[in-house]
Amino acid sequence: MYMDFEHIYTVDLPETYELIKNLRKFVHRITKKFGDYERVLIGELYSEYEAFRKYYRTNGERILHFPLNTYLNGIKEYYNASFYRHLITSAINVVPTGETMNWNSDNHDRYRKGLWFNEEYEYMYVTMVMLLPGVAYHYYGQEIAMTGCEVREDQHIDTHLDTYTKTLRDAARTPMQWDDSLNAGFSNNHKTYLPVCPNYWRLNVEKQKREENSRYNMFKKMSHLRKRETLRHGDVKLFTVSAWVFAFTRSLEDRETFLMITNLGTETEIVDLHISIKGLPAHMKVEIASQNSGYKNGDKVSVHPGMKNVFTLRPASTVVLSAM
Repeated sequence: MYMDFEHIYTVDLPETYELIKNLRKFVHRITKKFGDYERVLIGELYSEYEAFRKYYRTNGERILHFPLNTYLNGIKEYYNASFYRHLITSAINVVPTGETMNWNSDNHDRYRKGLWFNEEYEYMYVTMVMLLPGVAYHYYGQEIAMTGCEVREDQHIDTHLDTYTKTLRDAARTPMQWDDSLNAGFSNNHKTYLPVCPNYWRLNVEKQKREENSRYNMFKKMSHLRKRETLRHGDVKLFTVSAWVFAFTRSLEDRETFLMITNLGTETEIVDLHISIKGLPAHMKVEIASQNSGYKNGDKVSVHPGMKNVFTLRPASTVVLSAM
């Protein structure tokens, strides 16, 4: 298989950077000629950190506007808070000064997080991507936490690939689930190119539009939150609140602070946030809460040190808090 070999003579070559550098110059000329909006180059790549850095700049010259950061994408096992803190820190540190980070967690080549793990994990990753600094990329269906589904052997389309790889790819490419009608509203044909996931009757856009705290409506709220100055320009600090509780803050002087906290584990966690995160206000407001969290948008949460009302997180739940 491809991954069984070291491709030292075929990937991340000096000639590759040179080619893309010339493409960027061409794109810049097109932008300059028409002057309406800037064109950008986005590169899909799976490189180690040092090679990844060079796709931003090589020998002082800019290469890609956005090399796709796929480090969250390939995760398919349960990892603890320390793992995520280390991975995200490493990914942020590799970006050259003056360039913009980007994040994504699902794509067309792998199982969706909802299939590797569960729908709650899918939502957790979407929230993380939306609130970390930089550009957020989303694969279709992540807005509603689509899980994807296994595809029968006789339904596979990627027949030129090995069985393992084509299974991953086809499972991630099933039709978008718009509603609970025929083929989830994706097609009027009797049969679609790939089968519709059986859970479309309950997991679809139209159904979630009508539910106040649905993943779809939370996605819309996060899209609006991203326009806030703190999330556009604020710094980020990462925390391991406990072995399985991961959190990060986004803050900016004279602006509100946001705290995302998620329980990566399979047991309810009761935590004192002030033990791990210094300087939090005594009270914070719930901006966004996953459906399984037990919290609602607008809830007031007491996080004052020493208070008996400690913060509780259900398994695989995610909450975003804010305060001035």
